[in-house]
Amino acid sequence: MEMIQVLTRLVEAFGPSGCEHQVSQVIEELARPYVDEISRDTLGNLICHKKGSGPKVMFSAHMDSIGLVATHIDEKGFVRVGALGGVSAKEVAYTPVRFQNGTCGLIWVSAVPAFLCLIRFWEICESIRKDRSFSMENALRLKRMSQYMLADTILYTGFLAWFFLAGWYVAAAWLIFPVLLAIFISVALTVLCAVLSHLVQKAEEIQEEQELTI
Repeated sequence: MEMIQVLTRLVEAFGPSGCEHQVSQVIEELARPYVDEISRDTLGNLICHKKGSGPKVMFSAHMDSIGLVATHIDEKGFVRVGALGGVSAKEVAYTPVRFQNGTCGLIWVSAVPAFLCLIRFWEICESIRKDRSFSMENALRLKRMSQYMLADTILYTGFLAWFFLAGWYVAAAWLIFPVLLAIFISVALTVLCAVLSHLVQKAEEIQEEQELTI
């Protein structure tokens, strides 16, 4: 078996700290043709022994990987997680995850672009209240909103591409429609905000010309 295939089997096996039995089984299958004895101790260590008369050599390596552990599921279905190992929030954002039972999901921070858009929208509302609807400031705010939604569109599209390339659509086909819907909404908002930004800018230019004429 080629090295890439071996590494692929090991990486795809479920094995966060404290739950390494799938990785252990893969290693056992890979090592069995090359050793004389295979055993496990009470701590779950896999011991592969190759008999010989020469010097004794031991290769030692960990089987587990860093990951997350579900600590609570609220009534809306949101999962609270804790870290297993050196996992930080910025590293797991926009990362696909797979639970022990095979369920696949995604750690998504879609609230960030939406929250930024709400801030810009509130600023636009304040500007309208002050009778400054057609201003360069509002045109710029709409442009920023378009950029935020474009970023969200790229992230969703990237995830969907990875979702199919990794073959996760087999285990979590239900995610396809929500992601496609999110992409459609993000594209629509991106175009809408860009068009409104252009129209507001043109309206501001016309308004300025009329004021100069008067």
